[in-house]
Amino acid sequence: MDPAHGSFRAIVDRAPDVIALIDAEGLVNYVNDHAERILGHPKSSVEGRSIFDFIHPEDTSRAAQEYNHTTQEPGERIPLVLRLRDLWGNWVPFEISANNQLKDAAVRAVIFVARDLRFRDQVQEVILRLNDDNKQAAEERVTALARTNAELRIEVQARRQAESRLENTISLLNATLDSTADGILVISKDGKVSSCNRKFIEMWGLSCDSSLDNANDQSLLTKVANQLIAPDEFLEKVNSLYADAAATSFDVLHFKDQRIFERYSQPQQLGDSIVGRVWSFRDVTKARQIELELRQAQKMEALGRLAGGIAHDFNNLLMLVSGYTMQLLEHPPLSEADGICQQILSIAKRAASVTRQLLAFSRKLPEELVTVDLNTAVGARQQLLVVLQLRQPAQPALSSRATSAAKHQLAVGVEELPAGGVQVANRVFNRKVQRQPPPRRRGIGRAQAMGVLEQRGRIGRRG
Repeated sequence: MDPAHGSFRAIVDRAPDVIALIDAEGLVNYVNDHAERILGHPKSSVEGRSIFDFIHPEDTSRAAQEYNHTTQEPGERIPLVLRLRDLWGNWVPFEISANNQLKDAAVRAVIFVARDLRFRDQVQEVILRLNDDNKQAAEERVTALARTNAELRIEVQARRQAESRLENTISLLNATLDSTADGILVISKDGKVSSCNRKFIEMWGLSCDSSLDNANDQSLLTKVANQLIAPDEFLEKVNSLYADAAATSFDVLHFKDQRIFERYSQPQQLGDSIVGRVWSFRDVTKARQIELELRQAQKMEALGRLAGGIAHDFNNLLMLVSGYTMQLLEHPPLSEADGICQQILSIAKRAASVTRQLLAFSRKLPEELVTVDLNTAVGARQQLLVVLQLRQPAQPALSSRATSAAKHQLAVGVEELPAGGVQVANRVFNRKVQRQPPPRRRGIGRAQAMGVLEQRGRIGRRG
């Protein structure tokens, strides 16, 4: 036998399908070995028999009709499914393919190929089962993806709401900072401008463009330092604060255009970490002007009262001088005239004392402590003390350490003390002073006498 033919025969016998050669009448001329393995019929019991002997009776008519068409036209026909009987009487479904090669001299038969569909059904069942499993897994996966997608949508919505609230909070914070009366500047730890409010830009006369954002602090210092009266002192203070990140500071800035700013600086902290520095500026120019005007008004009011008091005291002295002069014009006896002249001289000395009081009041004269006989000091004012009476029984001389101006202040002003003033005098000098309610006076002596009593603990002790 030809080796090539032998190889071809071995390939056909080992093919996974039933292969048979059938003549025009349907007799089986050849069947491969696989037919016996599938159907159990020995080759000898199949070859020479009609193929229709093995076809299911219900499929015989359809098979005969299809085979008739196959033998009429050369070539391959459309496959069909037929049931073939095996050795044990079981009907096995096959997919039959018929190829008419009757006119081919080398073949002269219809090539009959039958493929066992039982394995295909099993495979299809497996495939269907796998498809069902995959479908279920896919459905579960789709459900999980849908759930994840829903969670992501909720998370995205919550994040958008949080971002919206954050934007509103930041907008509100910026609006609040822009509405404050203070100019606020925030410098980062690396010396960059983090933020500033509108008031800061207005106070320092800076442009409102975006060039200020992320600007270097040194360039900003150069812009603002030239506006100050003492720029070097300003820059030195700034550098010292940058050298000590945790330091706080408060100072006053004076501008060349007469403006005055209060500056406060403190570190910017995020938790326990210092991330920058916050500068706060407040324009106190108007407040300082109002304060100066108030002080000036108070000075003028005090000066008016002082002038009124001086005029009052000198008016009293001039009235005495006028009275004594009128007595001299009446040509009194020489002995009385000497006394009147002594009184006028005493009044002149008291006028000089008022001047010393004024100088002491203005702190032009130093205070000199001397021993004062209070009985003598008060006795010298007997003509003016109309309502004040000092009970002076035989007692040791009453003395005190006081300035020379202070003893005159006390003598002149004790009659003008308020009701509580007599009680103060009683406690200070350990003497009882009786007085009647006097007419209200406004002399400088009253204020200075009060000052003497208030300073008693510092400048005097009872001798």
